[in-house]
Amino acid sequence: MSNNPNDPFDGNPNSPNQMGSGPMAGGPPPKKSKSKMFWLLGCLGGMGVLGLICCGGTYATMQFGMGMLATQVQTQIENNPVIVEEIGDIESFSMSFSAALENAQTQDPGGAPELPFEIVGSKGSGTVFIEQGAGGGENVVIRSARLVTSDGKSIPLEVEAIDEPSLEFNPDMFDAGDTLEPSGLEPSGLEPSSDP
Repeated sequence: MSNNPNDPFDGNPNSPNQMGSGPMAGGPPPKKSKSKMFWLLGCLGGMGVLGLICCGGTYATMQFGMGMLATQVQTQIENNPVIVEEIGDIESFSMSFSAALENAQTQDPGGAPELPFEIVGSKGSGTVFIEQGAGGGENVVIRSARLVTSDGKSIPLEVEAIDEPSLEFNPDMFDAGDTLEPSGLEPSGLEPSSDP
């Protein structure tokens, strides 16, 4: 038997009509799957959204905390005679993050840190620098404060005297409680033994 070179069912790879041989014999090549690209873009997009949520949440929490701190400081200094005379009625009072960084760079290394607050009022504007005291729990305790007006004049603010907690150890500050006398009871489940 002879092999017919034009038989499509023949296993001869040299036949010209063999299906699958040649560049266009079997039709167009199969389409490549784009699912890998969609997965990659989906993961990158998800990571981007997650990063924005984390950064946005951190920023919002920081702004909320600084706003609460500014509100507490404002209520403590708004009736100060120097503030009333130089600033007037307070229209805006907020913690200045950029001034805090600048103040931290120019401050003495051994000095207590001062927190700057931008203040704007009906008569003028300036920056209030406060030094926090220890203690106070949820409230801000101001150890010292000063106002720097927009023309550069620095005026100390009088604040209420605070009782700072002492760091001295006093053994009497702890309650020893009632002393317990042994009552002769044995631990439960054990009988007193009479054997020596």
